[in-house]
Amino acid sequence: MDEPQVDGLGALRERLERRPRAIPPSRHPRPDDTADGDETQSGPATAPPVASAGASTRPARPQPAPVAEAPDHHPATTPGEPVANLAIRPRRSLDNRLGDLVHALRREGIRTSKVELVELLLWELPAEPNSQLRARLASFRRQAPREPVP
Repeated sequence: MDEPQVDGLGALRERLERRPRAIPPSRHPRPDDTADGDETQSGPATAPPVASAGASTRPARPQPAPVAEAPDHHPATTPGEPVANLAIRPRRSLDNRLGDLVHALRREGIRTSKVELVELLLWELPAEPNSQLRARLASFRRQAPREPVP
């Protein structure tokens, strides 16, 4: 009993010859797009411009509107606001302290995270450098220097 052999290259060619899938309309159309996304009123859609070599073909991501300052100088943050990758590398003792605070708050029934506590500290910073911030920075540098003092 011979089983039919599958021609791997033939199956690959057949798959490549298939019609490409249809791209669904955008969930968030740009203001110049039409509602149905098929054709503009002036005629069929034109092909996108050809990108030069080395240029990115990815469309630019829309930039969020700048977050306004609240009257009390704190940034007006929103739950859906895009996040930034701060990528900080604090010294281990400071990270341990932050973790200890998170765990202590959780034992008290307050669910929080390191990120939320760091955001709290960033939110409390003044909008512009002032004498109090400069004094706190100088004190921190004296008490917890990053580089060994020669």
